[in-house]
Formats: sequence, structure tokens, C-alpha cells
Amino acid sequence: LDEITAALTPDQADHVFDVMNEWKAQGRSVLFISHRLGEVLEMCDTATILRNGRDVAHLELEGGAESELVTAMLGEELAEEAGPEEEAAADDREPVGDRSVVLELRGVSLRDKVKDVSFQLHKGEILGLTALEGQGQDDLFKVLSGDHRPTEGEMLIDGEVLNAHSPYDAISRGVVFVPADRQQALLPQQSVRDNLASPLYNTPRRWFGLASDEGTRVQASVDRLDIDVRAGSQVQRLSGGNQQKVTIGKWLTAGFETLLCFDPTRGIDIQTKAQIYDLLRELAAGGSSILLYTSEFREIPMVCDRVLVMYGGRIVHEQPAATATEEVLLTAAHGLQEAST
Repeated sequence: LDEITAALTPDQADHVFDVMNEWKAQGRSVLFISHRLGEVLEMCDTATILRNGRDVAHLELEGGAESELVTAMLGEELAEEAGPEEEAAADDREPVGDRSVVLELRGVSLRDKVKDVSFQLHKGEILGLTALEGQGQDDLFKVLSGDHRPTEGEMLIDGEVLNAHSPYDAISRGVVFVPADRQQALLPQQSVRDNLASPLYNTPRRWFGLASDEGTRVQASVDRLDIDVRAGSQVQRLSGGNQQKVTIGKWLTAGFETLLCFDPTRGIDIQTKAQIYDLLRELAAGGSSILLYTSEFREIPMVCDRVLVMYGGRIVHEQPAATATEEVLLTAAHGLQEAST
């Protein structure tokens, strides 16, 4: 089973685990590949760790072995720098200082998919959004990114209504989108450099005068995200984690004010996850605003300042991210908890 739970919510993954346990009880064997360490520790008896194409460790997992897993996956030096994922808890961070509203939705609906959604995103804030599959989050991000026009309500950027006819209208106002499907955001047969530089040339009038600056901007993004460019002649040859870095890095190259991230850490290794977490916090500290949808509830307190939960196309719950436990979020995601503000 190769990353079978990557696109599943926790309760859906539990059904997979029940089947795996049934197979085990019947004497069958399961080879389970996952970047989610909690799942490996919960479900597996042994673990083989691969790093850079080599078998670097074989561990017995009875009694827990998280630190050994992290060390084997990253190497001792990087493991000491990264530490357990839980160390990046939201309650260790400074509160959002600038409360000016950068992006706002007022009563936004999209047919029967999104229903009367209102919220504000502040400057320098990471606002988390989570939901079970099919609760309208995909369509909400289509509205936010300018891909769809709402059937009701309005979207405001810096206090001015955005009547987007295409994603370019949102991009031109500083709102950019990183989709969950990396292939939607990449030119797979082009080089890392071409992909990172592509937003610089989104209109013909920008083609002139950028060539001399392009290399510097691209290299800055490569360095900042530590992108492995050894297979850089075609971005499709990069690992999933490096491809995801490129999808974010192209907006670092071009510049933006608001970053819309839809499940950016799905199916990538823990080292790249940690790098993306650090980057998002760094961007927010520098004044950028970020709306982060994640299907992994445990990411919310690690990265976000506030969290919203969607159910049935509506926002049904809001709370500070530091106090958002998986139990509370899962309960709200099932529509079993009234919204709070």
C-alpha cells in the first residue's frame, strides 16, 4: 500500500487500518509505505527506512521508536535541527501583530457547494482551514484564486472588491495559489529554472528588462527552499518534495502578498514538511498573509494562528490554532459542534 492514506481524513484512514488488521489476523502480510510517522508507529511491526535510494535502517517498532525513525530518515545532524514535528507548536510563537485585513469574504456562495462563507485574513497571519473530503473546500479555493466567480457575496482585497474573471485577476492583486496537485502548477518537461521564472513573464510587457534579474531571483528561491536541482533539466524528474518546493518557489521568485496553500504537505517526507512549515512561518513574520488548507489536523497547531472548519459548504467552527486538538477539529468537521468565534 503506497501512500494510501495521503488523501484521506483521519476517520477514513481508520477504515483502511481496520482492513489491514483483519488481513494481519488472517496471516496475510502488508507492505505499508507512508510519510506519516504516526501511522507507521501505530500500524507497523517493523520499519525499513530508505534515504537517497539506500536502505539505511531496519527497526523493530514495538514500544515506539519515533526518535530512531526521525534520525534514520533525516540523518543525525538534520534530525537534531528538525526535532519532532510537535516542537513547532503555535503556542510558542508570538501572536499576530498587525491586525489589518488583507483578504475578506462576505457572504460568499457558489451554487450549492459553498454557502454563505465569511471570514477575514489579516496581514502576517496564517489562517488554517480544515474539513473532511467534499465539504466545499475545493470550490472555496477556486473562488479565492479567481478561477470561479461566486454566485453570491463578494471578495475584498485590501478593502476593494475583486471581480475576478480569471486567476490572473487575483494574481495581479497579489493573491497566488499553490494547489494540492503539483502537476497543475508545474511545466513538467521544463527545467527548474523555467518553472521558477514562469510567473515573471505573465504579460508580454514584462518580457523586457527581466532577463538580467531572472537568474538572481531564481537562485534566491533555490537557496531559500534548498531545492535539489541535480535533475533540474526536467522538473518531472524531481522528487515529490522538491516538486512541491518549486510550486511554492515560483511565487517567491515573482513576489506576492497573499498565499493560498491547498494541502501543500500531502505525500511529502518529514524533512520537506519541516522546511515548508519554517518557510510559511518566515513568510508570515515578514508580513505575508497565508490561507492554509490541510487535511492533517495535527498540522494546524504546528503552523497556524487561527483555524476554520468547514462542513456542508459552511464555516462551522473557529478557534485559536494553539488550542485546536484533533478531537475538537474532527468533531467540528463532522458537523457535531456549533461554530464559535
